[in-house]
Amino acid sequence: LNAAAIMTLTKTGATARNVSKFRPKTPILAVTPHVDVARQLQLVWGVKPLLVLDLPSTGQTFQSAISVAQEKHLVSDGDLVVMTAGTLQGVAGSTDLIKVEMVTA
Repeated sequence: LNAAAIMTLTKTGATARNVSKFRPKTPILAVTPHVDVARQLQLVWGVKPLLVLDLPSTGQTFQSAISVAQEKHLVSDGDLVVMTAGTLQGVAGSTDLIKVEMVTA
C-alpha cells in the first residue's frame, strides 16, 4: 500500500501498542485526547502520539488529526494514511474499522 502513516484513534493506547507489536516500517500516529496516554505512548516503538480534542464523530477526529499531522510535517498532500478506530465512540477496546484515505489540503 505504501502508506505514509498508520493513524490509530485510541483512548487508552492499547490500539497503538497492538499495532506496534508488528514493527511496521510505516510510522504509527496515535491520536488521543488524553495527555497521560500520549506521554506513555512516547515510549512505545514506532509510535508518535498526537493530542487531539475529543470530537463527537470519528470522521471529525480524523480530520483534526490529519491537520495536526500536516502541521508537524508527518504527512503531506497526496500521502495515503491507513486509519483505525472503533465504531462505538468512547468505548475502549472496540477497534473494528480500517480506512485508507488520501491526505488533501
